[in-house]
Amino acid sequence: MSSAPTLEEITSALEALEAEAAAAIAKAPDAAALEQLRIDLLGKKGKLSGVLGAMGKNVLRAGDSGAGQIAKICNNMLLAVQMIGTAEALALGETHGVDPSVLSEIMLASSGRNWSLEVYNPWPGVMENAPASKGYQGGFMVDLMHKDLGLALDAAQHEGASTPMGALARSLYALHRQAGHGRLDFSSIQSLLRAQTDADQSPGVDHST
Repeated sequence: MSSAPTLEEITSALEALEAEAAAAIAKAPDAAALEQLRIDLLGKKGKLSGVLGAMGKNVLRAGDSGAGQIAKICNNMLLAVQMIGTAEALALGETHGVDPSVLSEIMLASSGRNWSLEVYNPWPGVMENAPASKGYQGGFMVDLMHKDLGLALDAAQHEGASTPMGALARSLYALHRQAGHGRLDFSSIQSLLRAQTDADQSPGVDHST
């Protein structure tokens, strides 16, 4: 069985056909339900731009061949960090008696507002259609987020870039995978952080060091 063509091979073939463009199409988590589709053009806008425009509302030129893939992993690294921060804040508030639904509304009206809170809340029961309220089924799997974070770290290492938050996010998702949650939606990181917060708040835990 022949292997799938690489992005570079596809790009070359399209250029040979005078398409003058290559595209990387990336679906956001649960994009079908949210009716969102992002398309990153990797080359010049050419004959394919009209076709791509019909497939999704956001058609953006990322750069030369390969730039769309870099944009995708940068976006997903940011999403992972954002989701972890959101889940951590909700877990902390809940341990102090603040209802996660109320806390979410407060943060949505404040500087902590972000996509995870507004569209994909990780706390069960806060957002009816989010994976968190469906046992973290569907959506974008932990395994896939872990993979994309690995790609982001590889890209950073290749160029000597510093990504400490990305590295920490990948470590947390690795722990979550090891606990057997690799096929759950990536927002299920909430359960890991909730358990850790509960453990840290247990009597006898020394927070002075």
